[in-house]
Formats: sequence, C-alpha cells, structure tokens
Amino acid sequence: MFQAVKTATVGVCAAIALCIPASALAAGPELTTWLFAEGSTNGAFGFEQEILIGNPNTTPITVTFELFTQDGEALAPVVRTLEPLSRYGENIRGLVGDRVGIAIRLTSSAPIIAERTMYWGGGLFRGGKSWNQKVNDLRGGHNEHGQQAAAKTWYFAEGEGKFFNTFISVANPNNTPATVTASYRDDAGVEVAQTDVVPANGRRTFWPTAVLSGRLQPGRAGFATIVTSDLDVVAERQMYWGPGAPSGIHGGHAAAGVTTPSATWLFAEGIQGALSTSGDPAFDTFVLFFNQNETPIDVKVEFFGQAGAKLAETTRTIGGLTRDGVWAKELPGLINQAFSIRATSTMPFVAERAVYWRGLTEGTATAGATAAALKWGFAEGLQGGFQMYQDDSDNDKRRFNTFFPIYNPGPVPATVTVYFYTEGGNSGTTKTLVVPAQSRETVWTLLYDELANAKFATFFSSTAPIVVERVVYWGRNNKAGHASMGIPLADDFPLTPAPALRSNPSGLTVSPSRGVPGGGTKVMIEGAGFGNTELGTQVLFGGVPARDFEVENDTLIRAVTPPGATGKVDVTVETRGQTITAPAAFEYFDPWAAVGAPINTFRRNTGYACSGGGRACQIMASFLGNVADMARRQSGDIANSCRAFGGNEKFVEDVIAELRIRTGTNRWGMNIKRGNQGLSEDIVTYYYGPEGSDMRNSTQVFIIDIIANHCNPADRFGGGPFWLDQTQATADAGTIGRWTLGPMCSNARYRNAVNPNTGSLVFPECQ
Repeated sequence: MFQAVKTATVGVCAAIALCIPASALAAGPELTTWLFAEGSTNGAFGFEQEILIGNPNTTPITVTFELFTQDGEALAPVVRTLEPLSRYGENIRGLVGDRVGIAIRLTSSAPIIAERTMYWGGGLFRGGKSWNQKVNDLRGGHNEHGQQAAAKTWYFAEGEGKFFNTFISVANPNNTPATVTASYRDDAGVEVAQTDVVPANGRRTFWPTAVLSGRLQPGRAGFATIVTSDLDVVAERQMYWGPGAPSGIHGGHAAAGVTTPSATWLFAEGIQGALSTSGDPAFDTFVLFFNQNETPIDVKVEFFGQAGAKLAETTRTIGGLTRDGVWAKELPGLINQAFSIRATSTMPFVAERAVYWRGLTEGTATAGATAAALKWGFAEGLQGGFQMYQDDSDNDKRRFNTFFPIYNPGPVPATVTVYFYTEGGNSGTTKTLVVPAQSRETVWTLLYDELANAKFATFFSSTAPIVVERVVYWGRNNKAGHASMGIPLADDFPLTPAPALRSNPSGLTVSPSRGVPGGGTKVMIEGAGFGNTELGTQVLFGGVPARDFEVENDTLIRAVTPPGATGKVDVTVETRGQTITAPAAFEYFDPWAAVGAPINTFRRNTGYACSGGGRACQIMASFLGNVADMARRQSGDIANSCRAFGGNEKFVEDVIAELRIRTGTNRWGMNIKRGNQGLSEDIVTYYYGPEGSDMRNSTQVFIIDIIANHCNPADRFGGGPFWLDQTQATADAGTIGRWTLGPMCSNARYRNAVNPNTGSLVFPECQ
C-alpha cells in the first residue's frame, strides 16, 4: 500500500524525517478513519511521537494501527482496545523502534478523535522509574489532528523562506499517480512553482525554502502556497527554525492546509505581549491572509476580549494573489491582552494565525475555523507532570499546562459544558461555564483538582455556536508548546459525563527519613494521586509547611524541610481536597551527633577505648581496599596530596566521603594534626565516642594515615595508598589530633552529596 518515493530533495527529507509515504484510503465513516502522513522516531534528531485518541463512546471500542515505514514496508497491524469515555496515548517508538519516517492509518469501530504530537530534543521518552538514559528534553513540539478526506486543492497562508525551514508534504491516497504543483506566492505576488508526480500510495515533500531562499530578502521572506493536483491528495506544512540542536531545529509548528477559502475566519486564541507582571514570557500574534483571488479584497479584522469587549479593529487591503497579515503589536488595544479574532471579507480568502514567544524560541500555527459549531472534540490534553517526560538530572520537570480558549462570535451568551475523559476509562469530570456574546473565555485545567497530573481527552457542548482551540505549554516559563483547532462535531453527536472521578490520593513514603533541625533537607515523598504544585497542595513536616516543594508527577513530590526540633514528626500532604499523613515519617537529628555504635576495626590502642572485651582490634581489609580503589581512579589527586608541594586535601576528602557511604555512619572526618597544627592532608579520623555524642573538635579519635611517602622531597610523586594506624604513635607523642570536617562544607561537592544507598546527605553537618 505504501511505497518508497525518491525526490530531488531526498537527502534533506531523509535527514529530518519529513518525506514519509501516506496511506491509500478513502474517507471512511465520519470520525472512524484517521490518516497521519507525517511521523518519526528518529533518535538521531531527537524525534519522539505519540498518537492520542479520545473515545467519547460509552462502551469499549477497538482501534487498529496500520504502520508503514519510510520505504513503504507495511508492519504488522496493532489492535488496541480503548475503555469507554477515555483518553489513550500510544508511544510510536514502542511499536516501530527507531525509524526515520512512519505513516499511520487508524481505523476504529466507533467515532473517535485522533491527533499526533511530535516532540524533539536529545534523548528518548523515559521508560520507567529506573532509567539511566538521557530523557528527551522536549525543547519543541507540534500537534495536528489526523486527516479524513483528500482534496484537489490546498491553501496555506503561512510560510517563510529565510529564517524558517518550510516544508510542504503531499500524500497521494490513490491507487494511481497524481501530478501535483506547489505554487508559492511571495508578499509581492511573484509566483514560483514546482511540479512533481506523487506515485500511487506515496508521498512527496516540497521544500520551498530551498527554492525561494536565494531570491527573498530578510524581513520580506514570507509566502503563501497553493497545492493543486489532478487527484485528491492530502497536504500539510511544517516549519522549523533554530538555532539549536538537533541539526538547527529548536522551534517548530505544523498545520494542515485549507481546502476551501471562506469569507469568514474565526480564531479563539490570540495573545500579545505578556499577561504576567514579570513580563515573561512575551508573545507575538500574527494573523496571516492569502488572497487567492485575482482582484484585491478588503479584510476586516476584529479582536474580542472578555465580557463582550471589542479590543481592536483594523482593515487590510490585500492585492490579488498576494499575502499580507496583521501583527497584533501594531494595535495598541491588544498590548498585554488575550483575545479571539474574527476576519471577514466580501470574497473568500485564506487565514491562519501564528503565535511566537520569547524571541521566536517557540511558536504555534493553525488555520482558522470557517464557522462556529455547537460541539467540539480534542484527543490531546495534559496538566501537570509525567514521569515519561522527566529527567532526574534536569531541574526543569517539564510540567504541562493546557488551555482551551473559547470564542463566542454570536449575539447571545453560550452556556458551555466541558466533558473531560482521563486515561484509564470511565473517569474524568464535567464542568460548565458561560461565555458572553462576542467574547472570549478560557478553560485552564490547572484549576481543576480532578485533572491534576492527568492526561485527558476533552469534548465541548454549547447552547450557542462557539469556536474552541487548545493550547498546551510545558517546561519552566512555558519554554515550548503547541496549539490546534478542535474538531467540530455534528449537533446531535452524543456526549456523556464520565461516571467516576479519579482515585483519591494514597500512600506516603519519605526518603531520606532524617534531616537536620535547621531545615533544608531535600526529600522525596512518594505516593499516588498527588495534585498540582501551584494550587490545592500543601506539604507539612510536624505541621510546619515545607520550605519549598514541587509535585513532579502523580506519584512524586520533592520537598525541602523547614526547621524543626529534634525528634520524629508526621509528614502530611494535603492535595486534591484530601489529607494523607505518614506518622513519625521524618526525624530531625543533631548532625554533629555520632550515628550508630562505634565499630571495632583497629588494633588495640591502650587508653583509647578500643572495646571488644580485651580482643585486639583489627584493621578491616575493605578500608585499605577502598583507599587503593580510589588511588587507582584518582591517581592525579593522590599525587597532588602534599600541600608542601602546592597540593590539597581532595584525595583525603573523597576517601572520607566514600567511607561514610560504605559504612553508613558520620563518624569519619578529617584531623587537626598534633592537636593544633592545622589540617592533615593524608590523615583520616574515626570518632569512637558514644552514640549520639557531639563529635566536634573531639580527641576521642582513631588516626589512620592513608597515603605513604606523599611528601618525600626525593620522590614527591611516590605517594601510594596506605592504611596505617597512627593513633598510638600520636598518643605516645602527646599530640593526639582532633576530629573536624575542615573546609569540606564550603565545597558543594560534599555539602550536597547524597548517599546512593539511603538517599540521605553524606555530610548533614554541612546543612
């Protein structure tokens, strides 16, 4: 059904996974067949792909995934059963592995909504809690719903051939070849055309940037596109831009073309400037028009805010077969405003809206709706954090925020019912709001505890025609995002509230379970069903709010402890209207107090309390082995361990950290040599005083020399690993040393070190 297609730009297409064959299919029953011609799991370019499905039916349904590779190979079909009233997501890498290009056809046993989301950045989706590979950084992404019908003509109002890399992909879902022409019209109306034959069941990618870049000037490099064919085809546009990796791709957006120009275009979303007091992020909205007529037209553009307020109005005269647009920044009434848009003319034309933010770091684009509708559907929706997108080594947990701008273009208020269906089936929530006449309102899913850290499909039903879009942002300060117009549904399309809410929060474990009274201990709180960080969640230690916390996902909170008195305290999480308490789950302890009973590891030293009922204390071979192992790994540090030759204490400090980790006690430290002569760079001290006693500046110590010959003037690099008990010799000289950490706490390497075996700080004294 699919076959490989080579084009003049095959090298470029193969590199960025845009030349992908399309499925040969006729449009099936409404909302039961969905075609995705674009897709990639090419790890070399950081692409990851998901197919999202919203099931609004009250019974389980089956969905068949037909998968076709870049070279036309048909893979084994995959059948999934979807629970009723649910949202389902499929990680395509799990079905096909690493592939440059994948085309997909979905067929379902009942009506569904299907969308494709693609992300890019180094790494893959996370495969589980224990994950050692780099996780995709999600620096950019785009979304588009599948196509159900092909057409002979497709229009695009947006395109740029200098700063952006623009591609037009055309899929031929017929059993015979199609002759396709892509005609590019710049802002002056000058035409450049490319014609190619798209084989049966195949795909071509036109690369207008390669054709136009040399003749377009910076700042005037925009163009519109008309795709015409002798057979019905499907056309989409992708735009990517840099700088950044992989291969210059940082931001990007995708949009399907328009098959029929209209005299009216409606957009629910628009934002200009910043809505926050910080001024970040700042947005720029552009409304792009293409007049496919041969004569000029006047386009009136109106911008509507909340409560029926018309924020601005302007008119553009657009020449025949030319492109123009409105930058919202040019209209003072739109500065630092969110708005909906209506563009009208006496003759049909084509309109798209593009939104960019933070200096073109990222952006979205979509064609408008030609009419309002009573019902709309979306498959994609995320609120909060999800483990599959999170990297433990990255402070940005890539939490998601989903918004649904709603535009009521009519003369009467619209009462809108919103049906949310979460993953797992038969669960979700239903909300109602009123959108005034000729106004915009926004549904922000952060405000609904039932959707915290959840993925969901969303359906809208209104008493008056409306337009609904969805905007998804993720990452710290909305670092990336995508936006799409919803799918209009028939007026009589049945929608049913989900019968149950998600399960309540449950379970609570705290790690590490001990910390210092001054606070500042970083802990992980694991459980299930946690709510949002921003609203409705509190974390308390002994009734005192945490100094800081972040709900990373449904099962994990990271918190910083507040100050507290020594002893055990309850840990409480208030979230999603519920309270969960783990009794005595965290202990505040004196970090200078010795942990555990002293161990009997050294040869007997009379007068220095080496216990053991008169038995000789023995040196543990593993300690010497520890020093030897580290000497092999850190030969440069051991050679540089003599201060007399400009060295430092790094080797001995690392040995102390390793000994603490191996033995699980804080009794290991440095030594003030001979009582008052400053730090020794080759002496490890073990405090043998009673459990719970204060170790600071104590002379209850065993003294072990760990580097032999390291300050020999005749052989300054002759130092080697050693384990020699110097306690008796030091005592005999009357110069017993004192336990200390010296300058170690001033070094974040030690101050923030965590024991991988326990999750506790290695040097809690430093807190």
